[in-house]
Amino acid sequence: MLGTVSLIGTALALFLILVMMMTEQIKVVPYAPEHNRDRWLIAQYFAMEKFDKSMSCSGPMSYTMAEKLYGDLPQTEMTTYFNGDLTATVNTRDSKSYEVSKIATDDNYWRVLDFTFLAGRPFNAEDVRDDLKQVIVSEYMAKELFGSTDVVGREIFLDRVPHTIIGVVKDVPSTATKAYAEVWTSLNINKEKEVPFTDMSGIEVLILANSSKDFPVIRDAIKQRRAAVDSELASEEAHLIDNGAPFTQAEMSNGAIYSNVKPDFTSANRQRWITYLIILIVPAINLSSMNHSQLARRQSEIGVRRAFGASRSRIFGSILLENFTVTVVGGIIGLGLAIIYALIFSDSLFATVDFSHVTPAANISLFEILHWSTVMWALIWCFLLNVISTGLPAIQAARCKPVDALAGQRK
Repeated sequence: MLGTVSLIGTALALFLILVMMMTEQIKVVPYAPEHNRDRWLIAQYFAMEKFDKSMSCSGPMSYTMAEKLYGDLPQTEMTTYFNGDLTATVNTRDSKSYEVSKIATDDNYWRVLDFTFLAGRPFNAEDVRDDLKQVIVSEYMAKELFGSTDVVGREIFLDRVPHTIIGVVKDVPSTATKAYAEVWTSLNINKEKEVPFTDMSGIEVLILANSSKDFPVIRDAIKQRRAAVDSELASEEAHLIDNGAPFTQAEMSNGAIYSNVKPDFTSANRQRWITYLIILIVPAINLSSMNHSQLARRQSEIGVRRAFGASRSRIFGSILLENFTVTVVGGIIGLGLAIIYALIFSDSLFATVDFSHVTPAANISLFEILHWSTVMWALIWCFLLNVISTGLPAIQAARCKPVDALAGQRK
């Protein structure tokens, strides 16, 4: 009975930890269409203030501001500008209207992100330059409107304006925060350039570095750009506020979401690890009590082994190894439960952006959840749980004198 309870307790403890860890990892690990997350630097906002601090403002960038700060940086493969905070009404002549998520993109967007095209093609430089009324739709959206993905060349109405479909992409999970939408249009760059560079028009920037090792070089170049912009703002007696941008994907997931506040990543990481440890230590204390009771029943066995020359370290190691086997079995059960739970409740568990009622929220696959790092952390948590719950009882058992153990006494 104690063994069964110990197994179930281990499985449930690791299940809870792994579910929490999966919700964090899904924001960071690379998967389609965001396979290059480890090479991204992301900028969404800018902030500025008057020299005398009488006025400050912050928010989404204009296209010109984004280009001044992040265009043509060294050690970068590509930079894309897009507006991802949009919604639109979509319908055909014969269908009802749907309110959907929309992203307006440049042509580089389709090279920085690796969408799977089921039909048609992405926008090219000419499409963006000429601001053609063209649109790319998700697989789900195409089926809702036409009942098929073979819709290239068909016409839809986007906010009552006719657009021609030039491509259909595989549905994007809502956890892919820079890729998720149901329709994509070309960014009207000529119109965006008319916006004064200190105004706000919702432009976001994705910088694809040659390697994550180049991030320091890129950030140094951005500091120089910021100084150049400050020189332009000097005539208005204003300057930019350093809000920490651009951020890596991991930093974005750790709270880099405010336009006027430099995020405290150390505090966010500390709070998360404290939560993990609390979830681990509480069941470990209960399991430790059960292990203590089990070892009390084995005093005679331990006394015989000590009498025949088994060292304390050998006794300690064998007890730890026995319980580690049980912990690993419980960990495997906990991992399986976490995966099943994540697949069943993915819509509520992993949804990280606002989504419309049209496309299913998360749309997560098993291969995106079962990342190698998840399995690695499962083993690490198993080891820690085993050491915490078994370590003290095993030390006490190993230190028991053979005579006392054979007599049924523990000192």
